[in-house]
Amino acid sequence: MTDPDRILSEFIDAWTAGQQPEPMDYIERAPADARDALADEIATYLAHAPTPDYSADVLAELMADPAVVELSNAIESDHGLWPTLLPRLRRRASLDRAELAARLAAGLGIEGREADTEKYLAEMEQGTLDPRGVSQRALNALGRILGVGGQALARAGDFQLFNEPALSGVTLHGEPRDEVDILFRGGREQSGEDGHEPV
Repeated sequence: MTDPDRILSEFIDAWTAGQQPEPMDYIERAPADARDALADEIATYLAHAPTPDYSADVLAELMADPAVVELSNAIESDHGLWPTLLPRLRRRASLDRAELAARLAAGLGIEGREADTEKYLAEMEQGTLDPRGVSQRALNALGRILGVGGQALARAGDFQLFNEPALSGVTLHGEPRDEVDILFRGGREQSGEDGHEPV
């Protein structure tokens, strides 16, 4: 058995035993010229790996981890992933909500409507704005500011909606009244864009 094969076998044994092995610890043990291949093999294994046999203590520790709790709550929520994702992306970009609203309004060509834009951003972060109403144009502009794709933001917002019929123009607050309302409540198909990422 070659060194990388032995290391992979040890990683698999540790994973199966529920020891939470750190892949990089194993990859770094391989010869430099074999590390990329070993990393690929570990990634392939993890993509199809069975759930480890965690002890009750390890399982309790995992379930108490704040990241696991937050993800679990987001998955069980009816509000999609925006309430978890958007505030994190905004903090990562070092923007408060007012700054993000100003940049988004400028990016959408609706300068002077920052207060309305900020109100809709707050509703997106709180999970009170129906994701189906937010135009792809608004999501693409928001994604450019936050460093993620507009389609990824759409999927995150729609996370819990996949079992519901696709509706366009669905709103929580009546019919859209003006350009800002149309951008945030008029639906993706009314945005005048096909939803594809800009090239």
